[in-house]
Amino acid sequence: MAGAVQRTGYYFNRELPYFALVAKGIPLPSGRWIRIADDEQPPWKVQELIASSIAVPSNQVPFAALLTHFDLLEFEQELRGRTPGAMR
Repeated sequence: MAGAVQRTGYYFNRELPYFALVAKGIPLPSGRWIRIADDEQPPWKVQELIASSIAVPSNQVPFAALLTHFDLLEFEQELRGRTPGAMR
């Protein structure tokens, strides 16, 4: 896990591809995540933005809300079970 985020917002990991709303003070999951939008945007709008930039249908860009440390732990467990090598 990386350091805690300074501002709540949407972060994207192109390698997964996954995007997450991460609350202030919650660490980013393992991997390379970039901030892509503030928290005032609805998830569907951010999802469409990502999908158009990487040329995939929006339903192929999964979303997670990481608002607590527990959310983060569950998310990382899910990724470990879903994609071999995703948590490098």
